[in-house]
Amino acid sequence: GLAFSNIGILSNTSATFQTVLQRGGPVIMLLCWNIAAGFMICVALSLAETCSMYPESGGLYYWVFELVHNRSNSKTKAATR
Repeated sequence: GLAFSNIGILSNTSATFQTVLQRGGPVIMLLCWNIAAGFMICVALSLAETCSMYPESGGLYYWVFELVHNRSNSKTKAATR
């Protein structure tokens, strides 16, 4: 799911490596990879906090409904029902 979508499709990985290595080199590739990993960890931690706040079987759909439902206008409420 989420981890696979973050790394991309495996067939495109070699093309991505080739482009980054040609334009920036291995140091830039590793630096950017670590920066992206830091942001992905922030996303994972916020999803984990939301999961512990709303432990329901609906998962992401239920979280969006609960988080948007309480503080939105009537148009958004109608779209999430």
